[in-house]
Amino acid sequence: MGQGHWAYDHIEPYRTALASWLTADAHLIDTGALTPYETAARIAEDLGAGTVPVCDIVQTPEPTAETVAAGVLLFDEHDRVLLVDPTYKAGWEFPGGVVEAGEAPARAGVREVAEETGIQLEDVPRLLVIDWEPPAPPGYGGLRLLFDGGRLDSDRARAVLLPGPELRGWCFASEEEAADLLPPVRYERLRWALRARERGAALYLEAGVPIG
Repeated sequence: MGQGHWAYDHIEPYRTALASWLTADAHLIDTGALTPYETAARIAEDLGAGTVPVCDIVQTPEPTAETVAAGVLLFDEHDRVLLVDPTYKAGWEFPGGVVEAGEAPARAGVREVAEETGIQLEDVPRLLVIDWEPPAPPGYGGLRLLFDGGRLDSDRARAVLLPGPELRGWCFASEEEAADLLPPVRYERLRWALRARERGAALYLEAGVPIG
């Protein structure tokens, strides 16, 4: 019963993925009428025939404890924020990623921006928000930091790259447009980061809500 309800609840998200990114990022095989043996044989047949295109979906290891992640907000000349569409998870995101052991968070954000977009930031970005993301099993949560990477002129904005398989797309979005692209908690983090940018003072959040 539980598995049936889970599958039913995920039909619409699957259809949405099937109509967009899933078909671009994966080789699909309809196993509805196949036994496990026939499925394995079909996979082997497609691989052997060379009909399966290269699939560069990035697999990131699941965290085993709380993590610290650093994101960087980059703006165009209209103060729209740069959002990226990762291949390795659902939903739009800010350029950034998990801080590695022994790495300063701001430097991690600079590194991730360069790796994901090809943009080299010359200065250490200014902190906008620290958001504590509570654990939500099976996730562990942790600290999420957003930095202000500054404004890109039109030439640098047009030079945004998508190196490697990590990102399938990018866009500049207004605060209102970002509300339709970002997951709710991520959007709240952005919303308060924009307020902090306006005020010139960093904010401390818990689950996207300012504290103090």
